[in-house]
Amino acid sequence: MKLILRKNDSATSLLLFIYNHYFSKSQKNSLRLSSLLEIIKVFDKSESAIRMSLSRAVKAGILSNAKQDNEVIYSLTDLGRKSIHLWNEGVQSFWKRFNLRNSSWDGKWYILNIEFQEDKKQRMEISDNLQQLGFTILNTNTWICPYNQSKEIRGLATKFGLETAIVEFFGEMTVGKDMQQFLDDTYKLDILKSKYKAFIHVYGEKLKQTKEICEEHSFIDRGQGLPLLHELGWNFFNIASEDPVLPKQLYPFWEGDEAAALMKELREVLLEASWQYLEKFE
Repeated sequence: MKLILRKNDSATSLLLFIYNHYFSKSQKNSLRLSSLLEIIKVFDKSESAIRMSLSRAVKAGILSNAKQDNEVIYSLTDLGRKSIHLWNEGVQSFWKRFNLRNSSWDGKWYILNIEFQEDKKQRMEISDNLQQLGFTILNTNTWICPYNQSKEIRGLATKFGLETAIVEFFGEMTVGKDMQQFLDDTYKLDILKSKYKAFIHVYGEKLKQTKEICEEHSFIDRGQGLPLLHELGWNFFNIASEDPVLPKQLYPFWEGDEAAALMKELREVLLEASWQYLEKFE
């Protein structure tokens, strides 16, 4: 997920978002140009801007185009599908940690030491993968997580050829300072907390507004749920990707719980309206 957030501009993320939801509804990964022009206009994009975005996506190898029955068809490439898979994988990883937070915790920590190779790009990619799993860096080569991630780390080590460069520990951890202070300092929880509060303030109001109009024909037929759905997911996971989702025994009250519940409720409302809109393009 973090890779997508860092590398994709808004135009690319928008196209991947549309194809992601269209595929989940229809199991099809191709759309006509006329359909894309109509769908993306819902996001207040001009036709010239849409055509430029499609051109850039083709040049980047995310989409391919071909003429069929006098109409241009845009289809996801392997790279496009991989990008969507990475995003969905990151989303699923967050909800996995969220479920672990609400499960019983045994009080043990997973500590990981990695002797990185002199490859900055690989180090950044590994760091992104570790963060996606819920790890945070303790010092240059040491990472910690309150959940046992041995299986996931073995897979990561194999993927990057680091089998002999990793040392793992799993057990109780003692820190020299107050545990609450240690968590706040290590995970920068004050920053995350303020971001979640801002999210709750904005989308709590949008949930009320959306519930009042979501079943109106104009809301559905004009695809008004799509832009808000895209905005909701982007803004929530831009925060959640940084969230370690600590066990409740360590951090009983957490603004992320309220934000996640709000995100789920609003997403459910918007999904139904958005799917009804996308049906006409099948």
